Amino acid sequence: MKYRKFTKSILYFIAIFSLSLIFCGCPADLKIIANPDKTFSLEFNSVFGEKLTAALEDLSQVSAQFSENPQNSASQNQSQNFDLSQIIDTKKIESELNSKYFSQSQVKIQKKSERAYNFIASTKIKNFAAFPKDCLSQQELPGGKKHVVFSLGAKTLQTILHNESMLKTYTEILMAPLVTGEKMSVADYEDLLSGIYGESVASELLSGKFKVDFVCPNGKILSQEIPIANLLAASEGVEFVFEY
Repeated sequence: MKYRKFTKSILYFIAIFSLSLIFCGCPADLKIIANPDKTFSLEFNSVFGEKLTAALEDLSQVSAQFSENPQNSASQNQSQNFDLSQIIDTKKIESELNSKYFSQSQVKIQKKSERAYNFIASTKIKNFAAFPKDCLSQQELPGGKKHVVFSLGAKTLQTILHNESMLKTYTEILMAPLVTGEKMSVADYEDLLSGIYGESVASELLSGKFKVDFVCPNGKILSQEIPIANLLAASEGVEFVFEY
């Protein structure tokens, strides 16, 4: 019984840790597409680097060692041939995204190199009029221009993610000020992650930038970016503003 409980907790941690990286990564890119039919689509791409992948693989092997059938050939083969798609339930993520605000969601795990992966997700906002304005809003300006604001913060994430969804659970495991609203410096947040995951993993996790591309109906792209460390440590949230 003790081993079963331990195995369950390890597997749970692997799943939470891996999917929490969806909201950061090194680097991460979000594309907001204003379609000609006045709808909006979103595309997200994040990289799981070598150190993060190695940490997940180690956890996967530990869970296999403490499984109910440690000699099971399938478990051994899984640990020897680690693949990120084994621990990220892409279909469940798609289902959760489609359950409320989004539709046509697609989530993929693609191998980038021998020890790195791309996490790719795309979705479409079902009804922009009903979509939370504190996350994405568009305002008409004089002269026919439009003012678009995309926001990320604790309140926004609480609004978008279901209370019981695994995605909400995965964001909370980061303990990032962006998610919790707790005031913390970038250095203090990096120390927190280092204490939990180790310095090398924390360094890779917080490296790179989070880039937001806004694609206008005519195809023109407007871009803004922020260091991922600064984004996750932003207790009051971050706004990306575009005009076209």
